[in-house]
Amino acid sequence: MMLFGAQRGSIFIVFDKLGSTFGVPAVILLVAAVFGNIEELLQNAVVLVIAFYMPIKKLADYFFTYYSIDAENFYVKSGILNKKTLEIPLDRITTVDFTQNIVFQLAGVYSIKVDNASNYGGNGSGVVIFALKEQDAVRVKNLLLAKKHEAGKDGLAARAGQGDAAETGGKVQPGKQVWSFAGAEDGQYGRQPAWKSAGTEGGQPRYVEIEGAADFPDGEALGKSVKVPVKNILLMGALQSKGNAVAELISILAVFGSVINIAVGREMAVEEGLLEGILAIPGIGIAAIIVAAFFLISSVVGALFAFIKYYGFAITDGEKSIHLEYGLFTKKKHSLLKEKISGIEFVQSLPMRAAGIGYLNVMAVGYGSEVGDSEKAIMYPLIKEGIIEEFITGYLPRMEFSQNAAYKPLKSSIRYFFLAPRLIFALLLAMCFAAGDAVFGFIAKCPVDISWLWWILLMLLALAVISVIVEYRNTQIGVGTDSISFTTGGFARVKTIIRSEMLESVSDSATVFKRKRGVINIKMGILAPLGDSVKVVRNMTFPAFDRVNEVLM
Repeated sequence: MMLFGAQRGSIFIVFDKLGSTFGVPAVILLVAAVFGNIEELLQNAVVLVIAFYMPIKKLADYFFTYYSIDAENFYVKSGILNKKTLEIPLDRITTVDFTQNIVFQLAGVYSIKVDNASNYGGNGSGVVIFALKEQDAVRVKNLLLAKKHEAGKDGLAARAGQGDAAETGGKVQPGKQVWSFAGAEDGQYGRQPAWKSAGTEGGQPRYVEIEGAADFPDGEALGKSVKVPVKNILLMGALQSKGNAVAELISILAVFGSVINIAVGREMAVEEGLLEGILAIPGIGIAAIIVAAFFLISSVVGALFAFIKYYGFAITDGEKSIHLEYGLFTKKKHSLLKEKISGIEFVQSLPMRAAGIGYLNVMAVGYGSEVGDSEKAIMYPLIKEGIIEEFITGYLPRMEFSQNAAYKPLKSSIRYFFLAPRLIFALLLAMCFAAGDAVFGFIAKCPVDISWLWWILLMLLALAVISVIVEYRNTQIGVGTDSISFTTGGFARVKTIIRSEMLESVSDSATVFKRKRGVINIKMGILAPLGDSVKVVRNMTFPAFDRVNEVLM
């Protein structure tokens, strides 16, 4: 008996990922309009097919794809001539997430992303994306996760020691208080109950929801939903990696400038005057201006992108899941089953380390970290370093940073940390610059003073050396009862916790010379999204490897 379907999704799936679907047609139509070639474009069938290939493909997929759900499986039947059927057992589904871009919000439609364990294989068969009206989307989500939540309700009742769960507001709730972190907006992360005792009714305990506690449609008992302040999101974006933000800004300005050039029909000469003004600045001053401008612009751009992407970020703790919501123009809702979460990362850039803050990433299939996916799997933006352990254990009690008996690299192994690509690159760059000046004398022949480039090269070299030393001091591994934790990175430090049962393999690698000195690289295979499935800790000791390997025994 089918509980849903078989039926097509919403035709608005054509408008999912607007940029990749309508970007090419929009650019072609814009260029044709600017140059007055609309009629010629309409007569060129080949160009039209290329331009509208993606919209036509999505439209064809919509008409010939049907979705259905029974008590055991989720079915996707597709194809025009070559018919295909994808059958996914409900108990293998890991996440069911909602996304709404601007078009979907106006139409009252959700884009639904369904992930299951086969996604670990990397063949893409584990991901299904379709669209439904909001009411149907919520219903489908509840059906797809029904088996998970049925098991969760039984577990709640057993752990509460009540036998049968207490009925509250028409939904099954545990016979004890459910606790969650709250008060993030004022910086306090105390534990507060989401449900409290309200006496008895008919001889059975009665529980009522505390004001502010959340309750999702799937009937799961949840704690208070914590919303991240906007200032935290802006600060996170400003303090994150600068290179990515500047690269995105340059790409946007390049496209915008090209369109303006075409529309105006002339070359912009602003760059020439700007370049002359910059080159007129003598000596090292230009280097300082470049560095300052780089960090200022990238901080503003990073804050802007973070605001657009993570606006309204909220995390809600459930007994079986962690629920995340965020997005300004494109709204996203993720429900991460706790049993499928492989690990947590606490990430700090250099400015974040100076301020004693960082952000939490989560390793969970279906949420970021897939190959080719730019989604950053953030669990909580910008949190103080002193409370991360309390915060993590509040949501995932079995995860903790193992400080007891932490293994660190040998003092003699610091020499191997210097074999880092960033340091080798800085050395080669300085050597090439010196050799080029010695042979061609381009510094003396240059009409403007460019001797300040030496200062930049020396600064890069010094920073590379310092970062290697910092990486040596950061690196360590600890093994706890239920988790493995390790710290890696130089200026950008990453503290990682992996659930022990998610560890699939452990191997070591090193040259003959390193092995003789008791130094190896530890490589861990993890049951996680492809982007996080392999973790390497460099230049560790054999006892550290043996201790991690014991987890697999």
